[in-house]
Amino acid sequence: MPNFAHLRSDYLNINPLPTIALPEWEEERLWQEIQTLEEDKNMPYVTSVERIGIKKGRLRDRKV
Repeated sequence: MPNFAHLRSDYLNINPLPTIALPEWEEERLWQEIQTLEEDKNMPYVTSVERIGIKKGRLRDRKV
């Protein structure tokens, strides 16, 4: 599976998104829930920015 992590970091460097600071315990709980969901569904969590990058990559590949 291709790694699109660089697309996310490139986008965030160009278009910084506002962040919501959660208390540390809440952030840990949130990420634990996401990890559990990923494992249960056998599906990685993909952000909207990553989905946009994946879509652009697929469109670019079709043109080649």
